[in-house]
Amino acid sequence: PEGARHNTLVRQGFIAGKLAGSGHVPFDVAYAELHAAGLFVGLDEKDTHRSILDSMRCGSQVPWVERARSVPGVASYSKAPTEDEPKTQILVPGNHFQEPSHVSNTAFSSVALALLSPGHYARRGGLPGTIEGQSGKRSFEPSTVDSTRILLGEFLQPVLISEDEDTHEPITTKKLFTKDMGGLVLSLAHTHENVTTLSHLTRAPVLLPNQAWSRPGWTHEFGVYYDALKKIEDIEPATDPACRRALLEDAVCDFPFEDDHDRETFFGLLLTPLLCLFIDGPIPMFLVSSAQERTGKSLLLDSVLGGTILGAGLPAMQLGDKPEEHDKRFTAFLLSGGTLLHLDNLTQRQAIDSPPLASLLTARVYQGRYLGSSRIVSLANTAIIAATGNNPRFSAELAKRIVHIRLQTRSEH
Repeated sequence: PEGARHNTLVRQGFIAGKLAGSGHVPFDVAYAELHAAGLFVGLDEKDTHRSILDSMRCGSQVPWVERARSVPGVASYSKAPTEDEPKTQILVPGNHFQEPSHVSNTAFSSVALALLSPGHYARRGGLPGTIEGQSGKRSFEPSTVDSTRILLGEFLQPVLISEDEDTHEPITTKKLFTKDMGGLVLSLAHTHENVTTLSHLTRAPVLLPNQAWSRPGWTHEFGVYYDALKKIEDIEPATDPACRRALLEDAVCDFPFEDDHDRETFFGLLLTPLLCLFIDGPIPMFLVSSAQERTGKSLLLDSVLGGTILGAGLPAMQLGDKPEEHDKRFTAFLLSGGTLLHLDNLTQRQAIDSPPLASLLTARVYQGRYLGSSRIVSLANTAIIAATGNNPRFSAELAKRIVHIRLQTRSEH
């Protein structure tokens, strides 16, 4: 795929270098084959030449191990090697014995990212990070120097090739990843094309732009990560339209919708997370409202929407009164990879007017300040927002961005 071309070239260059350095294949033959492949898939000639040389030089200094583990980062969330399994070796920056004798900071970082990505390292809003958490509850977490150093140490083994003073033969010495090494990799990961940009993190299958359903794990072509719940991976969906309709009706049979239009609109909300990548434009906010409390508004979103799309309850967020707080909460939500937001118990004390909320409902790319810094991050916005309230009032700017779902007030009789 287009987004993985350079990553694949560097990874194969590193492996070819190990083979060439061990005498299994001539260096010039391996270079020529990789160079031709890079040009064939459309990579720039200058970048192709530099990437192949850097990666092959790094690989040539690491002895080939016939039973070495596969390169980490190819499959999403592959396990770290056990004590009995060798880690993939990588040359530390600096001078090494034998020619070529120097590994630059850029070459070290580039090879490290090629070996880690795309399954272990990603980028969102220009910030490198990892997808953390248990199945069905994963979120994007920006990386720090320390977390990068620890991640590198889980899958890679830094080594130094030096000269034995007595025999003048090369010696491979294992090293530890330092903060400086973690900082080098983290710095390059902000812009390096080896790192996949996370555009959409979902807990339900989504229809992709190529009209195929997403599979568990990464779809790197579109930057989509499907965090599938283990308990539903093997469930076969109903194929009979009448059966599908009956399942939807059964899920909402206890909720007092004012009329059929409100029920159908809620069904539309249920389908929106599955089709959101096909919606070319802003997604309105779905407001579940009634004249008074205790009509089942929050329960409808928590149990039916959350249970259907997330496989669990839908956490609620309070909007708050200050627009600057809205911006912080929305930025944190989007940065984590959140796509389904529940704004609970909107007030009717005064008309709600929130420029950040209006922007979230309009912009396909949301800009906000990264918490704890002055940096402005630009985040792909595929958020679907559902809210509840008792006849909340809105400013004119927000009112035209809302789709209403009304529940009847329950009678005492």
